[in-house]
Amino acid sequence: MKHLRKKIAVSLLSTAYEDKDFDGDGDADGRVYIYFTYNAKPGGIYYTYDAAAQAGAATESGVLFMPPEDMQEYCTSTLCADRDGVLYYKNDSGYLMAAEQKEAYATNMEVEDALSWSSDFHPGLAEYEIVMQAGSESTTLTLTVPEGMSAEVDGQPYKKGGVRIALGADGRAEVNVTVTRDSETMTYALLIRCQSADSSLSELLASKSNAYNASLYELSPSFAAETTEYTVDVREEGRAFENIWPTAADSNASVKVYAVKNISADRVQEDGTIKVTATNQGHDRYAVYHADGKEGTANTVVRVEVTSESGLEATSYTVTFLRGEAAPEEPGDDSDQPAAPEEPGDDSEQPVTPEEPGDSDEPSVPDEPAAGDNEPAASDEPGEDDEAAGDATVAVTGDSSGFNMWLVLLMAAGCALAAMCRGEQIGKQKK
Repeated sequence: MKHLRKKIAVSLLSTAYEDKDFDGDGDADGRVYIYFTYNAKPGGIYYTYDAAAQAGAATESGVLFMPPEDMQEYCTSTLCADRDGVLYYKNDSGYLMAAEQKEAYATNMEVEDALSWSSDFHPGLAEYEIVMQAGSESTTLTLTVPEGMSAEVDGQPYKKGGVRIALGADGRAEVNVTVTRDSETMTYALLIRCQSADSSLSELLASKSNAYNASLYELSPSFAAETTEYTVDVREEGRAFENIWPTAADSNASVKVYAVKNISADRVQEDGTIKVTATNQGHDRYAVYHADGKEGTANTVVRVEVTSESGLEATSYTVTFLRGEAAPEEPGDDSDQPAAPEEPGDDSEQPVTPEEPGDSDEPSVPDEPAAGDNEPAASDEPGEDDEAAGDATVAVTGDSSGFNMWLVLLMAAGCALAAMCRGEQIGKQKK
C-alpha cells in the first residue's frame, strides 16, 4: 500500500468481527476492520485490520471494492455504513455506490496466454477485459472457487481443469462466469479479445487555438482515414507555432508525431518525435514550432505515425503547413507552375490561358495542340532558330469560340510581343 501514502481520504472502523474466531483456536480474535477511500484512481475502497494480540501489520489487506471502469475517479468521500454492513460512498465520477458482502465469489481466475487484464482479478470486481495475442483462436479459462460453491461458464457447469473458450471470427469472445452459494450468486463478465491491427486515424485536426476543436484550420483535402497527405495554409497567420490533434481509431494504438522539416530543434526529442504538449478533453495536442520563427516563410512538415496495438501494422500521415513556399506537387500536376518557353522537340506543356474577370463560366482551352505546336520552339539566345522579321500567320483550330488566347511571338532580337486575339479569328498579326 506504499502508493497510498498521503492519499488516504477517509477511514471507517468496524467492530462487527471482534467476536469472530479467524485462526480456529476456539477464541475470538478481537479483530477490528478499517475501511478507507483514497484520493487516486480507481477510487475504490481498501481495507486492513488490527487485533489486540497482533504484532506487526495485518496479514490480509487489499482492495475491498473497485468501481466499474466508467465509475473510476479520484475520491475524498466519507464512508457510511448501514445496520446490515453495507458501505456507501461516492467518488469524483458523481456516482453513489454501495459495497455489500458477497457470500458467493471466485477467489481467482486465469486465462491461458493472456497478454494483459484490464485489472488484476479481485473477487469483488465483476468486469474484465482480457487481451490475447493477434491471431489467437481459443484459450482456456481456469477458476478457483471456495469449498461449498459451484460455478457455471456461459450456463454450463464448470469442470475442474478449465474450460476451452473459442474466439469468434472477429477475434473476440464474451464470457459470463456465475458463482453460486445457496441462494447467493455472483456473475463475472469477461471480454476476451485479440490485439487490434487497426493503425488508422479517426480524426486529424490542425488549429491555432490550444483548446480542442476551436479555431480550426482547413485541411486540404478534407480528412479521411485512407488519405495520408495533407496541407494547411497558414501564410496569413504569422504564428510561432501551430497545433495538431491526431486521434487513433483504436484507443489501444500508439500515436507519435515526428519532425520532418523546419521544426524548432529544442522541441524535438532524441528519437525525432515531438512530445505531447497537453491533453484537452481527452485529446492530445502537439505544438509544432517553426524553426524560422513567426516571420519565416519556410514550409513546416510533420509526420504522424500510428502503430496498431498488435505492433504489426503502421500508417503514416504527413501534414505540411504552407507558409510561403510552393505547395507539394501532386504527381503529374504542374498546373501551379509558370508557363515557360518550350525546348526544341518538347511539346509536353500546354499553353496557359489566364482568366479575365467574369470569364469563369467560359469553357476551358481544348486539350488538342494548336497548329504549329510540333515545330521546334525559338531559342531566346541570339543566333539560334531566329525567325525572320515580317508577318506572322496564326491559325486556331477546333471549337475555340468564346475564349481568349495569349500568343507569344518571338522576334529576331530575342524579345517577345504579346498580342491578344479572339479565338474565333484567323488572320495576320503585324509585328
